[in-house]
Amino acid sequence: EHWFVKIPKSLQTVAMDERELVMYNTIFPRLQLFLSETLYEEVQVDLPIPIIYFSSFLGDGIHDCLVTENLCSSRYFQVDRDTTKLAYMRAAMISLANVHGITFSFMKSLGGKEALLKEFPT
Repeated sequence: EHWFVKIPKSLQTVAMDERELVMYNTIFPRLQLFLSETLYEEVQVDLPIPIIYFSSFLGDGIHDCLVTENLCSSRYFQVDRDTTKLAYMRAAMISLANVHGITFSFMKSLGGKEALLKEFPT
């Protein structure tokens, strides 16, 4: 098992880290549930997100962390800025489009943007 541990860089990044934890701990699981309830059984769609082993957020920069699977152990790798190719950018854009498309469908199922923001105010 390989882990990736993320801790806040500074107290200035804590707000961003809080939103990230809300995404991983609350919104992404709800989207996955929405997919499992909405799609036909033979259709398999998974969100392109890592497994979350542990997360903690107190907002003090000391007790805040996120522990996920290390995607490098699943043959993912970080692309060097000098060697970024169109294929890598296209794959990233497809993953982002999938997440945003699923989120849009979920938002519509709740009744629109206001209902989504009411349920997930962060």
